[in-house]
Amino acid sequence: MDVDQPHIRTCGTPSDTNRGCLSAIGGRCEILNRYGRVGPVNLIIEKYGRVDSLPCHAYYTGISKFGRPTTSTSYQQMGYRVLTDRTTIPQNILDAEALKVGKKKNTVVEVEVADLAPFYPKPKKPKAPKAEAVA
Repeated sequence: MDVDQPHIRTCGTPSDTNRGCLSAIGGRCEILNRYGRVGPVNLIIEKYGRVDSLPCHAYYTGISKFGRPTTSTSYQQMGYRVLTDRTTIPQNILDAEALKVGKKKNTVVEVEVADLAPFYPKPKKPKAPKAEAVA
């Protein structure tokens, strides 16, 4: 992450040797300010009870030297808040077998979000069942 990328947008402040992230302009990226160049990472956001995930550069927005936002997609300015108490999001799964008979059935399952920001707890790996010893 600490290697400058002159042609690819990566985590970091834009400079002559690093194309950087538009959200870091003006010091507006809280992840870059607190943890250094660890991104891009995903965040879990919520508004009106709806939970979703998105990349950090879609949530944080840099401010140019003229005082204007550097991007038009700022979920932070739209009123979304970052959830830090979970590492999963609900996802609708469509039942293919029910579709074949003409019924539409959705199932909601909790899905682990990959590449989360450093302030999220590390996901716990499921314990493998122990093999029984044969006597």
